[in-house]
Amino acid sequence: MVGDYAGKGRARLRAAVLRQFYLAPRQALLPQFSLRDWERNYSWLDASGLALYFYDLVTSQGMESSVPLKVLERLQRNLSDNQARTRRMFEEAVDINEAFRGHGLRYLNLKGFTLFPDFCLVPSLRNQFDLDFLMPLGEAAGCCEALSRLGYRVTGGSERMLEFKAGEDQPPSVDALYQPRPQRSVEVHFVPPGPDEKYGVSELSFERAGMRTWGGYDFASLSEAELFMAQAFHIFWHLQSEWTRASWLVELRNAVKAHYHHEDFWIALREASHATALAGTALAVALALGEIVFGDFAPRGLTEWTVNTLSARQRTWIERYGMRLLLSDFPGSKLYLLLQKELGLGSREERRRKLFPLHGPPSLVRRQTSTAANVRAVAAELRYWSLRIRFHALETARYAIEAQCWEKVAASSDQRRSFSESATTLPASPGVYGGRDS
Repeated sequence: MVGDYAGKGRARLRAAVLRQFYLAPRQALLPQFSLRDWERNYSWLDASGLALYFYDLVTSQGMESSVPLKVLERLQRNLSDNQARTRRMFEEAVDINEAFRGHGLRYLNLKGFTLFPDFCLVPSLRNQFDLDFLMPLGEAAGCCEALSRLGYRVTGGSERMLEFKAGEDQPPSVDALYQPRPQRSVEVHFVPPGPDEKYGVSELSFERAGMRTWGGYDFASLSEAELFMAQAFHIFWHLQSEWTRASWLVELRNAVKAHYHHEDFWIALREASHATALAGTALAVALALGEIVFGDFAPRGLTEWTVNTLSARQRTWIERYGMRLLLSDFPGSKLYLLLQKELGLGSREERRRKLFPLHGPPSLVRRQTSTAANVRAVAAELRYWSLRIRFHALETARYAIEAQCWEKVAASSDQRRSFSESATTLPASPGVYGGRDS
């Protein structure tokens, strides 16, 4: 787990922040770090999604003396800004829900306010960038019409997902990361008639939907088990990309704790995992990564049919690289390509294209109406391109170095697994859905 991570430099503080989420206050690791240490890690705290969760943890457990006052003041300003932004997003979410209902659309809210209270007790602690929805594929035309009446336009997407934006095109400033934004963003994920491997849902999910209430408004949502599955898939798919936010693991742990002794929930989750081929693997990978961060936090019966089904090589990747990815700077790492290979996802050619992309990054902004706005837009675009070029150069080199030793490490894990299985008689299972006291 994270307490065993021998990080250096900035990673030491980052590991300590993550570890503090499961340590008692008297075991605080934070006083050893200086103001300079914290300032060098502001960008990671923001990008990881942990900044406000961490501030809430520190203040609720009376650990303010462990963190420099200047850091606490910054986090307090961030929280105040994010509370205003959450109120604005809540109002927008209500407007969109009413528009969808008015058009007679079948839809579900995804993530966001539906994560309350299992994953997140206080929605304003989440640094949310957009609003997400699920819809049957056949509702795409009605969705576009409903959102266009609220001022949204399609700005990107694919057959299974459309991105909509309204308001100003200018990308937000890093300094205003938590403030209400002039640009509003919506992503609608369309579910095909058959099982969908993106979030582990199907068209039947709209028939067994539940309701989540926040701020006096009822949001149509996935059922509890499918919501948990969707969040596991969310983590899983981000692990097949360059960046994974550490806060998603904190939220997953919160949900496990909320349902720990609810046997009916774990039964429903296992039944839901049969809907798609990758569901069990997604759960296993997400929970295994959670174990690296928080230790043994899930019911033993749950890990029996999830984490314990991973191969030795897959577990070794998570143990070797999981923390490195969570503690890395944005935009992340390319070591996920090694995991993709072990999971049998994507072809060799697809992985090569991700390692050596021959296309430029997507445009961040549309053409502006004034010269000054265009200059700012071009400057932002150039900074983004520079960041991506530097990222690809550095991470491709790091991947090339790491890939040379990976096969030896993975082969060694296979040998240890083989020896262990031949020399050890496993104890009887404690049960399929739970069984350990906490």
